[in-house]
Amino acid sequence: MATTQEKAPQESNGAEPEVSEFRQQQVADAASQNMTQENAVPEQRPQAFLETPVRESELSRKLREESEESNKPMDEDAFKRASSKGQMKKAAENSATEGIMVGAAVRANAGPHEDRIFAVTRITGRKPSDMVLQAVGSPDQRFLQPTGLELRAIGDERDGEIVVLEGDDLDDAELEKLDEGWRGTRAGRRH
Repeated sequence: MATTQEKAPQESNGAEPEVSEFRQQQVADAASQNMTQENAVPEQRPQAFLETPVRESELSRKLREESEESNKPMDEDAFKRASSKGQMKKAAENSATEGIMVGAAVRANAGPHEDRIFAVTRITGRKPSDMVLQAVGSPDQRFLQPTGLELRAIGDERDGEIVVLEGDDLDDAELEKLDEGWRGTRAGRRH
């Protein structure tokens, strides 16, 4: 039995055929990925994190420009204007403060009860429009200001005294809602 083996075709000048430069690169890449088959093609995927967007959208450009303008430092005059009493008063008038609620503590800043601290035990009056907001469960009900309050004095010689403020008396008292920090710690409560 005679066996014949096929030989690779040779060029007319007797040299082996040239392998293209592209195929040589493919073979080298396949070898680096442990692919040893004769016709192996290496896997190549574009790296998304290396690609940058080709073009910036109009919205992105506007937002970037606005942020660059807003990040500029303010001049000294702007700080002086912002800290003026007139500007502070205007900002206070335009701001919405959380309304007085049952269970809150308040301090009277004017009137006959000046500097006294009270616990709010009951709301005795509201505007009709405020009552509607409260009935429908609007989130704006946090900012409603009552027209009448029942208060209990805390921490003075008349501790426990019940005071009812309504209408002009309530406005004259200039009540300020206190946060929980005024009570102190467990070890050093003020009430």
